[in-house]
Amino acid sequence: MKSILCRVSRVTIHRWLSGRQVPEAETQQWAIERLSDPRNPPSERVQNDMFRLHNLTWDKSKEQWKLRITFNIGTKVVGKRESIPLPTRDPDMAIFGRSVALAMAKKLKLKVDCRKQKRK
Repeated sequence: MKSILCRVSRVTIHRWLSGRQVPEAETQQWAIERLSDPRNPPSERVQNDMFRLHNLTWDKSKEQWKLRITFNIGTKVVGKRESIPLPTRDPDMAIFGRSVALAMAKKLKLKVDCRKQKRK
C-alpha cells in the first residue's frame, strides 16, 4: 500500500483510517482507482496466505501464480519436483487451477506431496 499511495504520507493515511480526517473526493477517487488496479501484484499478506493455505507462490517475473508439488514415483526418496504455472492473476482462479491439477494427479494415480519452500 505504501508504494501505491506514494503521494500521501503515512500519517495522513492513518488519519483517514481512524476517521479523524476525511480526504477530498478527488483524492478518495484517486486512491480507490490505484488500489483497485488489476495490474497491481497481490499484497504480501495475500501471497503469504496463498502459500500457507494452498501452496501457491507468486511468480514476480511472469506475474502469475505457480503451484509447486512433488510427485513421488517408485522408491525414490525425493520424487519428481514440478512447478506448474497457473496463468492467472486472480487468487480464486489460482485456487481452482490448483484443485484441477491435484485432481488430475489423483486420476493418474500419482502420489503428490506438498513442496514447501523456505520463506524469509
